[in-house]
Amino acid sequence: MPNNPFTHFVLVDFENRPGIDLALLAAHPVKVTLFLGQTSKLKPALVDQITTLPFEVRLVKVGMTRKNALDFVLAYHLGEMLARYPRGHYYIISEDKKDFDPLVTYLLANHVHVSRHIDVSELPFLAPPKRRTAAPFPPPAKEIAPGRSKAPFKLTTTKSSSASEATPTKTTSATKAATASKKAKAEEKFLKLIPHLQLNHPKTRETLMRSVAAYYGDKLSSAEVGNVVAALKNRNVLSIDGDEKVSYRSG
Repeated sequence: MPNNPFTHFVLVDFENRPGIDLALLAAHPVKVTLFLGQTSKLKPALVDQITTLPFEVRLVKVGMTRKNALDFVLAYHLGEMLARYPRGHYYIISEDKKDFDPLVTYLLANHVHVSRHIDVSELPFLAPPKRRTAAPFPPPAKEIAPGRSKAPFKLTTTKSSSASEATPTKTTSATKAATASKKAKAEEKFLKLIPHLQLNHPKTRETLMRSVAAYYGDKLSSAEVGNVVAALKNRNVLSIDGDEKVSYRSG
């Protein structure tokens, strides 16, 4: 088997995602392949990145304009890379989930490290950003013993210990409605995270934390990302063993 100096292989559907920023990958062992359609044009800033960044960027020109032609060519090159480097981690950059997600699902079922992302900034091996303010995600509920019913995901508030607590004010209907709406949106976003993780299957706690942070637009602090992971464990969506390996509930 050939020695593989690369850990991460990034395959970009450039026809679908022409505005990528490869500078985000500068500090990582990556190999990038850009798949260009017949009308694709490289902007000067991207050309400068290709010629100056410390990793290989390969260009593959797709000579057809037929529907899904680029998708098939990308899939072919992905298979070729897998044959040479079966232990590599592969990332498809494209918004085209209709065509690529079935391929990703099949490969994941066959123990291939592959996932699809809309932008380079979402790649799970990138370092999480510094803490930002105004993070919207609440702490999770208390852990639930196996077999007991699971309460819906809730936003929590902290009671004030000030003297004004003795004279509570009335909550208007508008405030109650806004609070309920906020709780519903938080629960809805949380529930959408579950199939996202079950599709991409981060394998370790570290990659799971990065995937969760990217899903929430990198707006959560590390502690709040940890709260999300705890909530996923409470819902029995996943478990994390002593070696920090993540496993997912089937079905």
